[in-house]
Amino acid sequence: MSSSTLYRLSGIGLLIGGLLAAIGAVAQAFLSEDFLNPLWIPVAASIFIATLLIQVGLPAVYVRQMKQAGVLGLIGFILLFCGLIQFGIGFRFLDIVILPWVGKSIDINTPLSLIFYSLSAVAILLVGSILFGIAILRAGVLPKGPVVLLLVS
Repeated sequence: MSSSTLYRLSGIGLLIGGLLAAIGAVAQAFLSEDFLNPLWIPVAASIFIATLLIQVGLPAVYVRQMKQAGVLGLIGFILLFCGLIQFGIGFRFLDIVILPWVGKSIDINTPLSLIFYSLSAVAILLVGSILFGIAILRAGVLPKGPVVLLLVS
C-alpha cells in the first residue's frame, strides 16, 4: 500500500473520528451525567470509537511533516497521543464499563487520585495539542484551517 493511500485513509479516520467525537460530546452534555439513561452507553461508545479513530489517524499527520515539525512537533505529538490515551480512551472505557454498573450508588465525593488523574490528563492533552498545533503551523505542510480548530478546541 502506498504512502498516499495511507495518508488518505488516516485522513478519513480523523474526519470520522472528529465527527463522532463532536456528536458524542453534544449528546453527552444533554445526558447530564445520568449513568442509568439507556443512551449513556451508546454515547460513551461513540466517543470511545472516535478517540480510537483519531489515535489511528494522528501518526500519519505527524509522519507527513516530521522533518519540518522538528523536536517541537515530536514533543507535541507524544503529549497529544498520550493525553488522548489517558483521557479519551481511559475515561471513556470507565464510562462504558464501570459507571453503568454502579449507577447511582457512586459516592458523590470523588477520590483525590481520580481528580489528580483527570487534571493530569487534561494538562497533558492541552499542552500536547498546543505544541503540536504550533509545530504544524510552523511546518506549513498541512492546511491551516484544521490546525486552528485543533488549537481552539
